[in-house]
Amino acid sequence: MLLTGWAAPETADTAEHTQAGALITYLDQSGQWKGQWTDYYFWVDWACIDQDDAQLKARQIQALPIYMRCCNYFVGLAWGSYLERAWCRLEAKGFRSDISRKLIKPDGEYLNVGFDEVDALMGGAPEEGQCQAADRPVIQQVMKALAQVDKAFGDTQLPDVVAKVESWAELIPLAQLVTAAKGGDIPALRAALENMPAEASVSLDSCPAGEVDGHAACDVYNWPENESNNALHWAAQYGHPEAVKLLLEHGATPTVRNRSQRTAWQLATHTYHSPAFPKSMRDPDEEAMAARVLQCVEAFEERARAGDEGLQAEARARDEKQRRLDGVLTHEWRAWLW
Repeated sequence: MLLTGWAAPETADTAEHTQAGALITYLDQSGQWKGQWTDYYFWVDWACIDQDDAQLKARQIQALPIYMRCCNYFVGLAWGSYLERAWCRLEAKGFRSDISRKLIKPDGEYLNVGFDEVDALMGGAPEEGQCQAADRPVIQQVMKALAQVDKAFGDTQLPDVVAKVESWAELIPLAQLVTAAKGGDIPALRAALENMPAEASVSLDSCPAGEVDGHAACDVYNWPENESNNALHWAAQYGHPEAVKLLLEHGATPTVRNRSQRTAWQLATHTYHSPAFPKSMRDPDEEAMAARVLQCVEAFEERARAGDEGLQAEARARDEKQRRLDGVLTHEWRAWLW
């Protein structure tokens, strides 16, 4: 989500596009994006809510809770009255609790604001901020809808999370494993599996920490460390079914979750149904890419049918979520959100 204030009552930016320029500068310079932000889908607050068609605007606001739960990043321009504006408070307070909010100050300084720090920074309830009187009950409704979405998604997360490797020496064999899985290089993956160390601190389920012995591992290997994907996650997301099967055969844990609380199975499903797919995968053969990702999804389903208890539990959790959301979202939205 990219969030701004309003330059004037009738426009969200200046004639010189000052706020848009600041956001683009941030995306170009941020180490997180590495200037490759053009392949992502963004929700921009003012631009993505129609300001002229009242009925369309109401429908878009009703969909806002779903959009907010789909977003993986939050970038806001904390300029002027941003911190006091009711809609800005809603976006900051209602955003996902597991992701920090990146706020850009007028002097260019960046603030990382955690969920538990928003109240101290922005004050009271969202509807108590600056807005038109008619907006206050709408803001309250959106906050209630966010709580309902969270309830629908609650009580289904499995406890396993990706373990991060802190040693540079241990990172080297892990790098070979992850690189081979991400690229679908089966001979290299077999070799990497044979060379994996026996130490308990590193396993097939591990991923590199952001800083390893003073080195920025995610910069060295161009991995988006903030997602904490392991080899199985990468193989599933990039559509390498043979790599997925090989990793599972060698003991990779299919229920381990990344930072966004997605397992490899969920990540493949999310990738296949994402509106940004398959452009984000940078594969020129889109039809073949989609087929490979679908094969990864089917590989997990087959393993669940074969008796994998962890995947069977995950399937039950998925079905329960879809039951709760049935009649509210289309099949594609439900599959993507899972």
